[in-house]
Amino acid sequence: MSDLINEEDRKALSLNKYEEKMTLAELQDRIKRQPDSYRKEFKIHFGIFTEKLREFKLNPAKKSTDLIDYFKFMAHISGAYRQQLASFLSTEMLNLLQQYYSILH
Repeated sequence: MSDLINEEDRKALSLNKYEEKMTLAELQDRIKRQPDSYRKEFKIHFGIFTEKLREFKLNPAKKSTDLIDYFKFMAHISGAYRQQLASFLSTEMLNLLQQYYSILH
């Protein structure tokens, strides 16, 4: 999986050197173990994910490995943040899959 975030997002989080090197897989593991401790990171990454979805909708033919990684990340942590993701998953994700299935597949 790719690095978690770009320089601007890293500054917003005020991450230390160790945290800067964290991947989505590492954050996913930490969220599953201690979801309450990583709510701030979840909110930031959810925002990044929704922005990547907007970019995808503007140009669906452009392949984005970051978006694929974020799809996987959100799928894996959805159990930890059910309330925050419920409406998004039930509407936006289903519509996205129906509309862009052939491109996403």
